[in-house]
Amino acid sequence: MLTLTPIHAPPNAEETPDFILALDDIDCWDAPHDETMIEVEELQRIVRAIEDECDARGLTVEFE
Repeated sequence: MLTLTPIHAPPNAEETPDFILALDDIDCWDAPHDETMIEVEELQRIVRAIEDECDARGLTVEFE
């Protein structure tokens, strides 16, 4: 399991996505596997899954 916390858009942003996620924050799995680092290939699959789920729900997401 992986818990993601969206970050806030800048206050002066004109158009903001529904979610902004910091890729640097996605580094380990949730407990009890919190010592297991997320590898690049896994991160790519996670990002694709998030994008697909947001698309299916009509939401927008950006990654920083």
